[in-house]
Amino acid sequence: WAPRTGAAGAAAANGTAALRPNIVWVMADDLGWGEVGLFPAESPHGRITTPSLDRLGREGVVFSQAYAGYTVCAPSRTAFFTGRHSGHFRRMGVDGMALQPERGVLTSAQLLQRAGYATGAFGKVAPLTSPLEQGFDHFIGQVDQGLCHNMYPREIDAGRARLNYELIGNRAAEKAREVCMAHPERYNYTVDVFHAEAMAWMEAVVHGDRPFFLYLSF
Repeated sequence: WAPRTGAAGAAAANGTAALRPNIVWVMADDLGWGEVGLFPAESPHGRITTPSLDRLGREGVVFSQAYAGYTVCAPSRTAFFTGRHSGHFRRMGVDGMALQPERGVLTSAQLLQRAGYATGAFGKVAPLTSPLEQGFDHFIGQVDQGLCHNMYPREIDAGRARLNYELIGNRAAEKAREVCMAHPERYNYTVDVFHAEAMAWMEAVVHGDRPFFLYLSF
């Protein structure tokens, strides 16, 4: 979430844009409920330190009796982008893995774009195969669901092209989990790249005349 400023903020103050708040959607498709520090869990693997998420939960609204559209990855994002539960995918003729623009399925991003929002997508966007044709003004991330499993790739996607955003740090000759964990500063971790690009985009649009929708997916 970010406050409205400029002309858009003034309009909101007068009540004319009260129904168009800025939207920041952070999606962690495989994050378990018990992995966030705010909630109780007894994992044998220990807990993840999540101070920012804990604060967000304490100061915001927590839906403790709700379900995600699906349990993993692209199908979960399909539910979000289409507004349909996975139980309706077959009836819609979608497989939950790939959704091409020519299918003509209205996405949540297109809906917001038509409502006047600036829209930016960062990170994993499958099932979308062409984010800039499916509701987003700006995109940096990974379209190919399979490539997302490598969090230290040499290239990711930007705009309409594929594998055109080079991650220089990941061209090191020696690359292994142990080395990356011991010396993270030497490499480009996709989670950090997505976060940095998303924050830079938000800083650029937050003072504009339009509300914004930031979609950040890990």
